[in-house]
Amino acid sequence: VTCCCDTDCLSERYRSITGECNNRLLWGAANIPYSRWLPAEYEDVWGMPRGWDPEHTYHNASLPPVRVLQRPSIEVLFTHNDNISLDSTLSHLLVEWGQWIDHDVVLTPQSPSTSAFKTGADCTRTCSRDTPCFPIQIPLSDPRNGVQSCMPFFRSAPSCVAGVPTRSRREQLNAITSFVDASMVYGSSTSLASTLRNRSSPLAGERVHVRSSNEHLGMIALHTLFLREHNRLVKELHLLNPRWSPDTLYQEARKIMGAIHQILTWEHYLPRVLGESAMSRLLPPYKGYDPEVDPSIANVFAAAAFRFAHVTVQPVVTRLGPGYTTNSQHPQLPLHHSLFASWRVVQEGGIDPVLRGLLLSPAKLQTPGQMMVEELTERLFQAQGGMPLDLGALNLQRGRDHGLPGYGSWRRSCGLSVPDTTSELAEILSNFTLAHKLQLLYRTPHNIDVWVGAISEPALPGGRVGPLLSCLLARQFRALRDGDR
Repeated sequence: VTCCCDTDCLSERYRSITGECNNRLLWGAANIPYSRWLPAEYEDVWGMPRGWDPEHTYHNASLPPVRVLQRPSIEVLFTHNDNISLDSTLSHLLVEWGQWIDHDVVLTPQSPSTSAFKTGADCTRTCSRDTPCFPIQIPLSDPRNGVQSCMPFFRSAPSCVAGVPTRSRREQLNAITSFVDASMVYGSSTSLASTLRNRSSPLAGERVHVRSSNEHLGMIALHTLFLREHNRLVKELHLLNPRWSPDTLYQEARKIMGAIHQILTWEHYLPRVLGESAMSRLLPPYKGYDPEVDPSIANVFAAAAFRFAHVTVQPVVTRLGPGYTTNSQHPQLPLHHSLFASWRVVQEGGIDPVLRGLLLSPAKLQTPGQMMVEELTERLFQAQGGMPLDLGALNLQRGRDHGLPGYGSWRRSCGLSVPDTTSELAEILSNFTLAHKLQLLYRTPHNIDVWVGAISEPALPGGRVGPLLSCLLARQFRALRDGDR
C-alpha cells in the first residue's frame, strides 16, 4: 500500500467517490481486500472454506451443516413468526438504519462465474462442491428434503492485488468505500456516480442508486427519502449561492449528506445498539483524525458481526396511514411479500406509509429461543418464484467461505473468557439449554461459528448486543471514525 497521497490528492476539497486518498492512498477505498484482525483459517490453509469436506475435523469434531441450526426440532436459530418478543423502546427504524449503513460500507462481490470450474455444472442446480459452487446441504431430517437436497451458494470472489503472490491466502473484496460517506446514494465509482447524476438539470439532481434500492420496501423508502433530501439540499444551496456551479452544488450537498449519515450513526444508532456504558468504554469521544488508523472494513465485520441485526427483523412490514393509524387500504404485509416489490410503492400509497410503519412498529427483541423468524429462514425470496433461501444458513456459510476463525478465537482477541466446556459456555450465554444445543451440534465450543456464537450472547445493559459483538462493532466504527480524514 502506498504510504501517503500525492500533493494534488491532499489538496482536494471533497472526498473522492472511490475513497482513494482519504488518508493513505488505498485505506478504506473501494475494490480493496477486507482487512483481517485475525489470520484466516481455511481448511487447506490457502482458501478452502471451513466445512468444505464434511469429514474434516476441527478439535476432533466435524462442523455441523449450517442448515441444521435452523431445523425447528433444534431451534437454535429458527423461531415461528408468531413466537417473538417485541422491543419495548426501539422501533424497527433502528433495524432499517443498520441495513442502510451496511449498504454504505460493505459490498462483497460473488464469483462472476456461475459454473463449477472443474465440471462446468450450473451452481444454481448442482449439489456438488466445486468452486465457486459451495451449496448448502439440506439434512435428511429437514422438512425441505425431498423437494430439494441443497440450496445454491456462490463463493465470494477472491481479491487480486498487484504485487501480491498468486499463491497466498484467499482474501475477499469490498467493492465499495469503507467510509460512512453515503455511497449507497452516490456510488463508489466515478462511472456510477456520473450515471446517477441527472445532468439535464442545472441543479445537478440525483437519481436513485439501484444496487440495493429495490431489495425491500424499507430500503426503497430510505433510498427515495435521501434522494429527495439531496435534491432539496441542492435547491436550497442554489438559493443561498446562485453563482455556484452544478458541480459545486452537487459536492456541497454530498458533503452535508455524509455528515448527516455520520451524525445519525455515531450519535443515535450506535449508543442504542451498544448501550451507553459500552459506548463510553469502547468508543470514547472523538479526538480527531489519526493517520495511523486503517478504516478499511474488517472481514469479520462484513461476514459476521454486522449481520447481527438479522435476528431483530420483524416478520411483517407495517404500513400506517396519516395520523399513524392502521392503513385498511394497504395493511401489514408478510416480509417475504415486500422483497423486490417496488410496484407496491408505486401502486400502494408511496413511501410515507412504510416510513410511518418503521417509526411506530417495534423492532423484534433478540432472545434465546427467538432468534430468526421463519420469514428469513424458510421464505426468503419465495415470492419471487425461486427456491426459498435461508438467511441464517447463508450467514454461516459466508463466514466459513471467508475462513473466519471460530467463536472462541474472537472472544480471546477481545480479551474475553474463552469457554472450554458446556458449563462455561452456559455461564457466558446465561442459558444452559442453548449452550447444550450448541454443544450437541458442534461437539466443542471452539468450533462454534462466530456469527451464531456472537448473537447467542445476552445483551449488555442498555444495549442490544452482547460482549463480543460490542467489541467487534465498536472496534470497526472507531476505525471508521478515527481513520476518516
